[in-house]
Amino acid sequence: ALHVLNESAKDNPLSDVPWNAMSSIFFQSKDTASGLIALETAARLNPDNFNRLANLANYYNSKGNVSKAAYYKSLYDQKVAEYQEKQKLLGKENKR
Repeated sequence: ALHVLNESAKDNPLSDVPWNAMSSIFFQSKDTASGLIALETAARLNPDNFNRLANLANYYNSKGNVSKAAYYKSLYDQKVAEYQEKQKLLGKENKR
């Protein structure tokens, strides 16, 4: 499975999907270091995924890595605020 996902990542370098799938496989096999690399790569490629950013912030917080936890929490907060603003604008447009 990892071979196929690696090939997919090479063929689709801007897609977060194979990296997210690889992170799951790594975490399930207890390879936390590789799982984090894959999850961070997925987050970098698609920073709009709130859950992924929250998971990274919570993981680093649980490990006492305050600076990385704060970084991902800040990204999470920023993306949530952007999303909420877009929803407000869409709501105003729909009322017209």
